[in-house]
Amino acid sequence: AFSAVIVLANTLQFQEFLVDKIGQIVTHQTGLKVEFEHADVASWVNSAITLKNVTLSREGTKDYCSMDFKIEEVKVKLSLRKYIEGAGILRELMVRGVRGSSDSTNVVWEAEYPKLEWSFGDFDIEKLECEDIHVNFFLPW
Repeated sequence: AFSAVIVLANTLQFQEFLVDKIGQIVTHQTGLKVEFEHADVASWVNSAITLKNVTLSREGTKDYCSMDFKIEEVKVKLSLRKYIEGAGILRELMVRGVRGSSDSTNVVWEAEYPKLEWSFGDFDIEKLECEDIHVNFFLPW
């Protein structure tokens, strides 16, 4: 059903609109700022969206690490059913050409920090593929 919607709405204007909305959903659900350098290069193949030159970033706080990633290509398969059920909109995710850093040197670790439990809206990705990744992690110890 979702595939039919993608086929029917396969126009450049709708693609740009949808890519922007997906970025907003992922930003809202993860707390990461998600930007697509070239929203007009999104392409649709087999109900999948391919995005080029993606930036993920977040400013650091005492509770969260800062991060800044540049990703050459992201391929996602979406699931409207999963989104409605609260398991996130992403069904499959493939990332290629990841560069960047994650810095947790400013995070204050609480001795009694509770383990996070699943909550409505968390991602439940069925398949994840990563290729060509170079990430620097800066740790507080």
